[in-house]
Amino acid sequence: MSYSDLLHHQSMVFDEVRNRAYLRAMEQVITPESVVLDLGAGIGVLGLLAAKAGAKRVYCVEPSPVANHIPALAKANGVGDRVVALRGRIEDVALPEQVDVLLSVFTGNLLFTEDLLPSLYHARDRWLKPGGVMIPDRARLLLAGVEASKRYSETAGRYRRQSLGIDFSVIAPNVANNFYLMERGDDAPQPITSTAIAIEIDLRTTHESRVCWKSGLDVLRDGEMHGLLGWIEIQLGDALLSTGPNGADVHWRPCLMPVAAPLQVRQGQSVVTEFQFLDDSHIVWSLAVDGNSQRQSTMLGNPDTAIDVMLSAAACSNALGPEGEFVARALAAMREGQSNRVIADALHKAMPQHFRDERHALKRVGALSARYRHHPLRKP
Repeated sequence: MSYSDLLHHQSMVFDEVRNRAYLRAMEQVITPESVVLDLGAGIGVLGLLAAKAGAKRVYCVEPSPVANHIPALAKANGVGDRVVALRGRIEDVALPEQVDVLLSVFTGNLLFTEDLLPSLYHARDRWLKPGGVMIPDRARLLLAGVEASKRYSETAGRYRRQSLGIDFSVIAPNVANNFYLMERGDDAPQPITSTAIAIEIDLRTTHESRVCWKSGLDVLRDGEMHGLLGWIEIQLGDALLSTGPNGADVHWRPCLMPVAAPLQVRQGQSVVTEFQFLDDSHIVWSLAVDGNSQRQSTMLGNPDTAIDVMLSAAACSNALGPEGEFVARALAAMREGQSNRVIADALHKAMPQHFRDERHALKRVGALSARYRHHPLRKP
């Protein structure tokens, strides 16, 4: 997901259920002497709340352009003298001091999704004082088999129906190799099995970024199982915030991991269930009952994903393709201090097949320049 504009932050900025829960946790630990780090701050909502709760100083670290709005918001809310905005990745930013409280929203919809937790671990190990407080400080991933007929019909099941006489069912299994965010309300998924904790982590000490879980889920009633539902619970002070089907309505969502074809189940059966989170592009889940076994993987949902995994392997050696050659040449010329126009003209002559015209070449080089050139107003 891109977080480069205000629109993509709106659901988090105005998630008053989540933000109020964070504020209550802050109020339990922040004192007039507290130094706070708001990691992945967005436009600084949690950091502003920390300052209003009395923190001496708040560092808001955010890599996307929306970080540029933080100083104005801090000034408008009367805390401009105590809020410092730092645009960049936490791995690249140097804070002037260590902090007493570390705030984060780096738990994805399936806990490890978006691959943000390693950055949280880095911030904790580098910038949190011994004995400092993390909010949240614990998190867990829960799983249950569910009935979700409407959402299934709209997603994995849609390709099993013809449209204008065209049969799409041959590719229907591929669509089931993706997970789908679920909405709450009348059409919310209904658990049909017991719930299990796939993993629980202590964010204060762990470096975990993978899950390999396998167990049996007890069927609670007769019905049709459309997949596995995953959701998270995070510890905020003395409160537990759940994103599950019966939890509060927050911007995080439970995720449906569908089966290729619905499973008929009966009360008293045990569904052998497996869930593996290997990385953000490789999630595997399987359900098996009475000899009917179905196994899905996000690697199969996008044919390019498997190729990308092979090409990114440690033992793989590759030559640059045309795009890679363009980037390498452009960056080398930038290192020498050449202007965008000079670089674009040279590359257009050397690689004419790579560009529509001179204007296209200049646009491509300009985009690389904006991203990689050092600029005193854009901190790394």
